[in-house]
Amino acid sequence: MPHIILIICVLFSLALAMAVFVNPLLLQAPQAYFPREEVVEEFSESVALLETISELDVDLKMGKLSQEDYERLSLKYKRRFLDLKKQEA
Repeated sequence: MPHIILIICVLFSLALAMAVFVNPLLLQAPQAYFPREEVVEEFSESVALLETISELDVDLKMGKLSQEDYERLSLKYKRRFLDLKKQEA
């Protein structure tokens, strides 16, 4: 008889432990550790063009781009940038 009481106490303890520790994990929706901030950045073609021109400068200095290609691409992107600025004005 004492063994049955011990087994019932152990099972009751396990059920109580599961109710206390596991149940809240299953009932609550997961939450982010850090709150998410909504950041909406609009795409700016003019900023993208300036970044591209800057990358061309770096590529030229590193030898990844010939002087001729640099001048051709740089002129193309600078003209496009100026056209955009004229349209904005």
